[in-house]
Amino acid sequence: MSDPTLSEEERRLRDALRAEEEILPVRLTPADLERRSGERRRHRLVRRVELVVAAVVVIAVGLGAIWTFEHQGNTLTASEASVAPSAMIAGPSRDLSL
Repeated sequence: MSDPTLSEEERRLRDALRAEEEILPVRLTPADLERRSGERRRHRLVRRVELVVAAVVVIAVGLGAIWTFEHQGNTLTASEASVAPSAMIAGPSRDLSL
């Protein structure tokens, strides 16, 4: 089974590699490949489910916030939103440096 297109050096190298291949144990079996493939598929499925759950939570929190603001009647105007919360509690500031 000698390939006529190979040089003598290439044939010796091929034979040496095949002999070494027979000596070394095969560490990866088809069953291992199937197991790893299944683990990767499960991991991708779990990751997708986690992303869907996270999206549902974000949407639920957003809708809950909108519903809360609508039913309390507390809609903030743009000027109120730009005021720091502590300033809203303290009331209007007075200049005491007269």
